[in-house]
Amino acid sequence: MDIYYKNFYDEKVILNRWPCMLQNLEEFESYEWQSEIKETSNHKEKILELYMKLQKKKIELSIFADSKEEMQQTLNEMHRIFEGDIARKTPGRIFVGDEYIWCFCHSGRAEEYEEDFYTTDYEIGIITAKPFWIREKFLSYPIYSGDEGDVFFNFPFNFPFNFTSQQKGISTLENDHYADANFELVIYGPAVDPVINIGGYPYQVYTTVETNEYLVIDSQEKTVTRTLADGTIANEYDNRSFENSVFRPIPPGNHNVLWSGDFGWDITLYKERSKPEW
Repeated sequence: MDIYYKNFYDEKVILNRWPCMLQNLEEFESYEWQSEIKETSNHKEKILELYMKLQKKKIELSIFADSKEEMQQTLNEMHRIFEGDIARKTPGRIFVGDEYIWCFCHSGRAEEYEEDFYTTDYEIGIITAKPFWIREKFLSYPIYSGDEGDVFFNFPFNFPFNFTSQQKGISTLENDHYADANFELVIYGPAVDPVINIGGYPYQVYTTVETNEYLVIDSQEKTVTRTLADGTIANEYDNRSFENSVFRPIPPGNHNVLWSGDFGWDITLYKERSKPEW
């Protein structure tokens, strides 16, 4: 299992392989839910809300080198990758296997330096930009094709029957997490006023997505955008359905999916946990 930091430019600092070895993996496992408590009558208390705050953590690395110059080069490169994100005010991500958390590496301090062996203990301060570890689940729903027996091609599921023309735009979506999942939903043009029903709940935007354009609904950031063929991004926030929020997270469970079948779409579920799962 790889543990690493990835910055805005997809540059990595590997934290559990030469020349860096992470010493306190358990730091990633610590978490604490906060509570808002109200005192009621008879001096009783009631929990109104449970929530997760942003956290500060410190990870400890042992860094190795074959020379003093190599040690300095490793530390300088690490600093460049970390601080580039701070300069951009854009968080990077620490990955533990397939899970990640958005964060900034905001401090660094060398504890000891053994010149004879070219090693040092290095402490990195981390502040989370979002409070949860995330594991992504990607699902793709291609445009319907009536060719070759009216079968859907490249579906991410195995079904015991074929889709005929009467079953165009029918599938399933499983959120195999224990909680609601935020998502990014991408609809590929052409499509007019596209609507996708997931578990009987409609996600609709009243706009036209032309050929070579795509529409993105981000439930976590609460944004709806359309990317034009020339790369221009149009804000479609005001064209979303107001009757049924397009930002409603996907509940746990296996859901029936219905749409016209005339356009393709992808969805990435963000399964959030207070600690990484390994």
